[in-house]
Amino acid sequence: MRLRPVCALAFGCLLASFACSGEGPAPATNGVGTSDVVNGGSGGLPNGQAGGLPSAGATPGGAAGNGAGSSSGGTSSGAGTAGSRVEGVGGGAGSAGQGGGGPVVKASCADNNYDLCIDFETGIDKATWTGGTDNAIITTDVAHGSHSYRLYPQSGGKLVATKLGKITNQMWGRFYVHFKPGAPGGHGNIVGAFDMANNWYEMGWQFDGMMGVWHAADDKERPLRSKPYIVDRWYCIESFFDGTKTEMPQWWIDGKEAEYYMSANETLVPQLVTQFARVEVGFSPYAGLGLMLPDQTEIKDDRVLTDMAIDDIAFNTTRIGCISP
Repeated sequence: MRLRPVCALAFGCLLASFACSGEGPAPATNGVGTSDVVNGGSGGLPNGQAGGLPSAGATPGGAAGNGAGSSSGGTSSGAGTAGSRVEGVGGGAGSAGQGGGGPVVKASCADNNYDLCIDFETGIDKATWTGGTDNAIITTDVAHGSHSYRLYPQSGGKLVATKLGKITNQMWGRFYVHFKPGAPGGHGNIVGAFDMANNWYEMGWQFDGMMGVWHAADDKERPLRSKPYIVDRWYCIESFFDGTKTEMPQWWIDGKEAEYYMSANETLVPQLVTQFARVEVGFSPYAGLGLMLPDQTEIKDDRVLTDMAIDDIAFNTTRIGCISP
């Protein structure tokens, strides 16, 4: 599979950063804020606290909760990010809690009235979604209910929907995702929201964390990366693609807005969207599946992605929220 420009840019900058020490932190514009970067330069990797968050107007932001997740299989417990599931050191996934910020809702599509929803409890609605793979629905690793959708290995086909209900130029999304043993260092895509001109917003991953990207129809793109690092547990990911403004995607992780730390190619500004035309959900890796942790100043983690699943996918005109435990 061909390497997309964002991957080539990111890893080229990564290699260059090793020989370019001593430069100061690179400022970000367009409301993204500033952050410290390893060895400086706009292509550097995170080392300090994230800067300001993009302006969202009246869009609600998620505040961190104070819940704690108890270890169910390890030797110790960890404090939950926004009261989310956590993983004990050397152990299994912790119990679920729910932090503040966004709505808390019931799990199933049947209990809600979203413009677009799939939870895999009753299979794939072929009248709404095309391209899915029935035998990719699994019961061995789920966020809620008893079914989820395997993205890797032997990944299910990409789910595509063109019937978007009341959604026009603003789209809220929510899905649960589980990477084992964590999100890869290379770039990959999970959700794509396309407008009528084939410009599109992306919610994906890179540098062991989540990443949002604006893609112009001519293949130019602008990525925005974030922390925290995504490790071996289920996460609630909420996204907001606002076509009424020329701003980058926003996203929340377990109810808390992500810590954005770098926006590359800041001269590329997202265009206004009149109407979203389709949504695609699936596994689209554009680079290698190796992890970069524990130290992103150089690639020395020998782990690779072994499994990936997605569950409780929904899109709506208003914020959806994470699911109550």
